[in-house]
Amino acid sequence: MPSRLPTTSHLRGTGASSAGETTDGEQKTRPFLHRFTWFIAIWAASVAFLGLVAALIRLAL
Repeated sequence: MPSRLPTTSHLRGTGASSAGETTDGEQKTRPFLHRFTWFIAIWAASVAFLGLVAALIRLAL
């Protein structure tokens, strides 16, 4: 009876380039880019909100 176990290794850092999986270098940069993107998005939203508050204050005065 043939074995039904996978023939490729799914261990981290083994066969990643041939299997189409992410490499170690990509795994290190992805979290940084993800965190940086969220930082920029939150910063932009806060600047937009403060601009809206400033505009409302100018209208009120």
